[in-house]
Amino acid sequence: MSSNSKKQTQNKFPPDKGVRGLNCGFTLIELLVTMSIIAILFAVGMPAFSDFQKTSRLKESAETLETAFGEAFSSARSRPECFVFSGSGNSLKLESFDKTCEGNAKNSREISLNPGVEISENFKIKFKPPFGDLELVEGDLEDESDELKIKLCNKDCVNFVVYQKSGLLTRKSREISGESVSKSGLKVLSFVSSPDLEKHSGNSNHSRQ
Repeated sequence: MSSNSKKQTQNKFPPDKGVRGLNCGFTLIELLVTMSIIAILFAVGMPAFSDFQKTSRLKESAETLETAFGEAFSSARSRPECFVFSGSGNSLKLESFDKTCEGNAKNSREISLNPGVEISENFKIKFKPPFGDLELVEGDLEDESDELKIKLCNKDCVNFVVYQKSGLLTRKSREISGESVSKSGLKVLSFVSSPDLEKHSGNSNHSRQ
């Protein structure tokens, strides 16, 4: 091939000087802009993510308390033993005793709540066989009242009320940063003691007739 033909071929495909080579990297300005955008997104998103984590942990801990309450009640109905359900700090405890609920515990199990979730005031509830009747022993009890208030808190709070006569555990309300948001009837676990059980069964039979 002659030298003239080589020159013509090179002229047909001139190098594009506006396109960077494959070995070129980012400029310092581009890196600074990218890092600034990432820092802004991180600063904006972290508080929201932290609040979401705290809310999730509080919700899971509330469900853990409800599950443990139900386990103590059902165990007292199915076994000839007295069960004590208590809570303090960051943990719950389930203990089994003989029918009199006295002496040393036969079995004991601690249930940890999620990190950062605390019980505002210690409480203790007895579940007596054979019907799982409740006895409110310790906690946020008002004078001459059959209601026990339980509060779980981290940043927000979830309030429970235990009714001794009816055997109900109700998630009463939720407090967000000090503001009370009514959630009455959000979730009610019905654990009915023996007198109420007979009354409910009588009413249902009467309605069928």
